[in-house]
Amino acid sequence: MLRPSKLPACATSLLALTLLGSDASAADTALLIGNKHYPTNPQVCGQELDGAPFDLVMMEMMLGISGWTVVSLADQTRDQILAAIQTHKPAAPSRYIVYFAGHGSTVLADQGALIGVDCQKVTPAAFQAAVGAAKDRTLVILDSCASGAFCLAVEDANHKPGFLTAVRENGCATKLIEGGAFTQTLVLRCGNVAGSTMTVQQLSGCLTTWYDLNTPRHRWNGSFGDWVLGSAPANGPVCAWNSAGVPCPCSNHGTGTNGCANSANANGASLTLQGQTGSSNDTAVLTASGMPAATSVLFLAGTIVLNGGGGIFLGDGKRCVGGSVARLATKHTQNGTASFPEMGDPALHTIALGITAMGKTRWYQGYYRDIDPNFCSPLKFNLTNAWVVTWGP
Repeated sequence: MLRPSKLPACATSLLALTLLGSDASAADTALLIGNKHYPTNPQVCGQELDGAPFDLVMMEMMLGISGWTVVSLADQTRDQILAAIQTHKPAAPSRYIVYFAGHGSTVLADQGALIGVDCQKVTPAAFQAAVGAAKDRTLVILDSCASGAFCLAVEDANHKPGFLTAVRENGCATKLIEGGAFTQTLVLRCGNVAGSTMTVQQLSGCLTTWYDLNTPRHRWNGSFGDWVLGSAPANGPVCAWNSAGVPCPCSNHGTGTNGCANSANANGASLTLQGQTGSSNDTAVLTASGMPAATSVLFLAGTIVLNGGGGIFLGDGKRCVGGSVARLATKHTQNGTASFPEMGDPALHTIALGITAMGKTRWYQGYYRDIDPNFCSPLKFNLTNAWVVTWGP
């Protein structure tokens, strides 16, 4: 039966996904299965799970907003589960999410087998066969007992398919009438309900904070690339002065996609990018404008965008880039404008954070001095909006 657990999920497998992401395309498919109506005799395979329909609604909301093609199925038998995995598996290179909310077997020999409403078990071997060659582009999300054991039995030596599980090994998950605690945290606390970017690093940190306070849920290895669960523009402005409902620190609101207002420009400073963003064809140039006429700006790069794209207060503005952060270069402005790289500087993709192949997503931002002592905070600096780039080949 289901009971509370604070144990972490299968620790490394989500990290090994090679699905280097941006927006979900129309062909990217999420198969959601929620089993509520188990036999009335709980000794047969478990009690009814009243929260399973709510789990499906929450996952539909998160993934549907992000552009995934969502297939939602309730009360599936073992054979129906396996048939659905095969039927709805998208053709390469489209990505695939398989989500299951229901009972999992805690019998050690079953290795966390998923239980259909007919009380028959989806074994790890049968699941592997159903996913087949799509394992390299599949993420499995399990809100079930012993889901960690199922993960360990299914994934290969390279941690494929990727897994996100409610518990480690044979533990049990907390199930409430309003849905599973794990799914609630994933969607309502950590997920992408507003259509903004959600990377694996953000998800990992959020789940560690809100679902499992005692031990890290996932260890991130950036060499595996960035799984973007949400809707990230491939190349464009993010984290503006009002993004995600996060205002500027002194009500110094900017305009459009700019950052927060500064002492010289009530519209706020702007960061833009022009040129080609391919790792083998990189002509990209970042330009920060709208800053004080004679100041300096530090160009930054990060592996995530903070606070769901809303940023966090810093100085007179909002810091947007986070994760692994690199200082690219400091440039002096001319009439409030500066660019990087300039002639003689290295190409943008070569100087920080391992941009060596297509699919890597990075966020860029300008951090500049604003020395007017009477404007906003006494810290005398501000920031532009951020700009996201998913690098191509």
